[in-house]
Amino acid sequence: MAQKKTTNPDHMRLWDQVQTTDPEFTKPLKQFGGKFTTVQTMYNCRRATELWGPAGQGWGTTLHSAETIRGEPLDDKGTCAMIFVVLLSVWWRDGEECHDGIKQYGSAFLLKKDRRGIVFDDEAPKKAMTDALGKSLSYFGFSGDIYLGMWDDNKYVEGLTQEKIKNQKAETQEITEHFITRIKAANNRATLDPIWGETKALRESNPPPVSLISAFEKRAKELNGANDVNKK
Repeated sequence: MAQKKTTNPDHMRLWDQVQTTDPEFTKPLKQFGGKFTTVQTMYNCRRATELWGPAGQGWGTTLHSAETIRGEPLDDKGTCAMIFVVLLSVWWRDGEECHDGIKQYGSAFLLKKDRRGIVFDDEAPKKAMTDALGKSLSYFGFSGDIYLGMWDDNKYVEGLTQEKIKNQKAETQEITEHFITRIKAANNRATLDPIWGETKALRESNPPPVSLISAFEKRAKELNGANDVNKK
């Protein structure tokens, strides 16, 4: 009998941490006759920073090569498309050890023809670097759910959206309870009033935290009443 293959849980530790993509940082893309989902590269850079530390210290990129490649003719004068191509890898630190990831190519048109005519894109090097960086991070599992096609399932995307709403509500509730605890502990207006300013963003959210506002108003009345008694 053939033995069933097992996966070492530690091998999937990184992938499992970064494979799920926040819908807020995605956008649909229509290209080559199909519909795709793209993710903001800076979003995954932030996640890499959360995981490994500041860029340049905990992680970063190694540029192995950069070149310009001649493409197809754009006119009858000999003008050809130009493509800027880079070869890049992502390195990261694990304790005292520094590792380098899989090399990936990124490209962007430096000179191309579109409805405006022949155009030169001076941001092509940056776009090529971004392209290669996104591909390199994907091999670690960053936004793996997109690259595995899971975003083609509307139910999966809806589940992510609902989960985010649920987490946001839980986070708002936790913050609200923190401020309410501070409000109840305030023993004078000098301690209480600054809390009102600290909660401005929370109070302006939709819907506003009624419990927090009520707790503040109640405590303010209590402290005002105590002051009136003390004056007598």
